[in-house]
Amino acid sequence: SVKVLVKQETYTISDVETLQELLKDIVVYEQDDSWRQMNGAPDVFTLVLSDGTQMEIIVMGSMIAINGVGYHTEYKTCEKLNDFVHALEKTN
Repeated sequence: SVKVLVKQETYTISDVETLQELLKDIVVYEQDDSWRQMNGAPDVFTLVLSDGTQMEIIVMGSMIAINGVGYHTEYKTCEKLNDFVHALEKTN
């Protein structure tokens, strides 16, 4: 299952295949933990894998953090993920 936290609201994502494609398409550049100092509300995903392992993914602008390790990304690919998440707000 996949849950996403957006502005203090938690949503369950039923379209996991689309989320997987969006995550695979993100172009990641160098590691950079400056996302911790950024202002704004990040999108926080908790992925629960079939073996029970959990992963936390935080998306904020052109930054992504995976299990607490931040990276710069290509803005366009990260923006598609943001759009997907914010569409959840409108449908729930």
